[in-house]
This record gives sequence, structure tokens and C-alpha cells, in this order.
Amino acid sequence: MVRITYSELAEGKYQSSIVDSRPLYGSYAKLLREVLSDNLTKKQKYYIILYYRDNLTVQQIAQQCGVNKSTVSRTLKRARERLAKAIKCELVRRANTK
Repeated sequence: MVRITYSELAEGKYQSSIVDSRPLYGSYAKLLREVLSDNLTKKQKYYIILYYRDNLTVQQIAQQCGVNKSTVSRTLKRARERLAKAIKCELVRRANTK
């Protein structure tokens, strides 16, 4: 498991390792990878990575980042909403181009 800090993510040092950190299969996974890299803020990406890839709890993320757990919860919620919207838009766009 790769551990990175928010400042390292913000500097772009580990962009390729984030995208390639897990093998992804199928077109949906490829779409999700594209949407993750293009539609989230750096903080949202960081929290999503910590929550889903590193399996940290909201409380653990909050402690690690020095913020309130409600901030983490809110950021994760907004990230999920942005991802859902971006995936829907991309699926519609792809369906219209076929």
C-alpha cells in the first residue's frame, strides 16, 4: 500500500501511481479511472483514496489530515456526487457518439 500525503498529491508527484495503483478491468473501470482523474479536486481525490483504497475510516482521515470528521464526510459526499454526475454525463456522451 502506497502512503502519500496531501502535499505530495497536490504537487502531482504520485499522479501516475494513483491512477495505476490497482489493476482495472473492463470499460466501466476505465471510465471510472478517467472520471477520477478529471473531475475531482485534489482534496476529494485524496480523501477518496484514503477511504476506499486504504480503508481508513472518516475519523482516521480526519485525524491524519487535522480536520473535523464532518469536513471529511462532507468532502466524500460531494466527491461521490461529482463522480456520479460525471459518469452519467460521459455515458450519455458515449451513447450519443455510437
